[in-house]
Amino acid sequence: MHYIFHDRGERETLKPLSWTRPVADLRVGVTTLREKWSLRSPGSTFSYHSAAYLAGSFDLSQPEGDAVRHVRGCLVATNALVDAVASLRSGQQLVDAKGEWNGQPFDGPVEFKAILAKEPHEFTRGFIEHLLSFSLARPLTIHDMPVVEQIQKAAKADRWKFSRVVVEITKSYPFTHTRNAP
Repeated sequence: MHYIFHDRGERETLKPLSWTRPVADLRVGVTTLREKWSLRSPGSTFSYHSAAYLAGSFDLSQPEGDAVRHVRGCLVATNALVDAVASLRSGQQLVDAKGEWNGQPFDGPVEFKAILAKEPHEFTRGFIEHLLSFSLARPLTIHDMPVVEQIQKAAKADRWKFSRVVVEITKSYPFTHTRNAP
């Protein structure tokens, strides 16, 4: 098995430590994160997806194939995590995509999209409320609810297009009559 450790936002968060090494090569206790993976997956090889200037000191190669696993460099290896990653097939990811929307459980993005397709007005109303609140730079009050309903009706008439929501918010009374605080 070959593991490629990816640095993401953690690289910025962990500066200055991550200036000289990939995140997976940082010490957590006595061993580095990579060494923790190595102890739980003997015989495996490792490389990094990190800043290009680290290529002189660290293996930044990106091999491909069925025995390659991409892992976030900040993850601490546990037996359960290593086993789960090793059991993945090509194209699979470790994601817990279970959830609930308006009392309806779903397992994965396909089921979630199907629920949203049945009731787009529920999602759209919440989105409109959040976007209007952000646009006004204040929480919404009961007096704003007629405007939310008006924007929702316009969005429905235009097949729930995002652009219609934005246009209706910018044309709304609360938005056009907002006073800027000094």
